[in-house]
Amino acid sequence: MKTVIKNANVFDGEKIIGIHDVFLEDGIIRDEVKDSEVIDGTGCTLLPGLIDSHIHLNSIENLYEAAKYGVTTMLDMATGSDELINSLRNQKGLTDIRSCHQTIVPEMGEFMLKAMDEETAEHMKKNYVSSIADVKTQVDRLIQKGADYIKVILAEPPLAKTAMSPEILREVVRYSHECGKMVHVHTTSVHTYELSIDAGVDTLHHLPQGELLPKPLIEKMKSKNLTAVPTLFMDKGMSEAAKRIMPERGADYSLVKKNFETLREVGVRIIAGTDSNYTNKMNFVPHGKSMHTELELMVDGGMTPIEALVSATSLPAKTFNLGDRGVIASGYRGDLILVKGNPAENISDIRNIQKVWIAGERARI
Repeated sequence: MKTVIKNANVFDGEKIIGIHDVFLEDGIIRDEVKDSEVIDGTGCTLLPGLIDSHIHLNSIENLYEAAKYGVTTMLDMATGSDELINSLRNQKGLTDIRSCHQTIVPEMGEFMLKAMDEETAEHMKKNYVSSIADVKTQVDRLIQKGADYIKVILAEPPLAKTAMSPEILREVVRYSHECGKMVHVHTTSVHTYELSIDAGVDTLHHLPQGELLPKPLIEKMKSKNLTAVPTLFMDKGMSEAAKRIMPERGADYSLVKKNFETLREVGVRIIAGTDSNYTNKMNFVPHGKSMHTELELMVDGGMTPIEALVSATSLPAKTFNLGDRGVIASGYRGDLILVKGNPAENISDIRNIQKVWIAGERARI
């Protein structure tokens, strides 16, 4: 398919570059294509497709919903079924996925298991690591399944029966890196942030809901060039749920917001992710649509609209080895969204989706 989008204001993944014609042919952005279908983008902004760097898969409907809202790539951070993950890869006209398949975890507590559906809980039990000797077995098993990266859950009691030791985490990082895999870690407390930063993990997902991260710790995270995926929308919902269900946890979204502000102030690399899922019985984070709220919360937390857009386009592409996308430039994959208005000035304009292209084809929405 040959397409040219004309008269749109272009955000190239890093900055607004003004009105430009953007050409698509054979799934790729080109310098020029003759005899193209013309799309008039007057009054609109053309952006790279959004990348959600933390989701969980349940069915092909997740891809339809994501595409509908301009999310053209998603990084799955654990799904129970290997068959499902493999069936959702390379779906033409739908959101492209990467996945860790399952997670490496300490033994989970009953509250955590009951929050999942039965299939996910059973898969979780197969991933327990209780010794350094277990690490190679579990990492190799996940890579053999086709994992694009490794995910670790650093849950603590009562969510876990026992916490993962620093020695085990360091071995997960060491061996995963030896195998050429990045390590993403579920971190929800000051203690697990300390463990993760000291172990040299690549990406820390979530923010503490009941305590403030010390600024010197965040500065150490910055010095090691680590990445944060805060998942503000999920943290906000979980904080509100915890106040009702587990008030003793002291969860408070105002603390999450302050932690986010400290990350940004120090200059830590921050990437947008929503934790969209339908495997959690407390689900309130839909695929696709929640990314718009996530970007709004990031701006509410002090980011400029352009910083928020970068965190969902060029920055995750560079950070997570997705080098063929995330920017609008010749030779890159044709993942594009056309929105009415200008989200680089008013982030909520990202909700005004007009058209979506995935690998140069109109999305199946």
